[in-house]
Amino acid sequence: MIAAEIGHLELGYDYWAEAALTDLRDLHRNIDDGLHIAGLAGAWTAAVAGFGGMRDHGGRITFAPRLPPALSRLCFRMTFCGRV
Repeated sequence: MIAAEIGHLELGYDYWAEAALTDLRDLHRNIDDGLHIAGLAGAWTAAVAGFGGMRDHGGRITFAPRLPPALSRLCFRMTFCGRV
């Protein structure tokens, strides 16, 4: 998230890919121990807050997207205060 925010989009993408693929590709050969929930949360945070630029300003959600060259778009669904 921070890498994307400060303009290191390709580095942010690399971190995001590792977090997202840790369990999907069993990168550390330990999937038998269960899912890495913190890694999954990190991948979501990197996508939505990092590349999507989502911020909560006292109950007002804003977006400032910044995509790395490897992504042409980013789409996610969310609910905030009962609204989709």
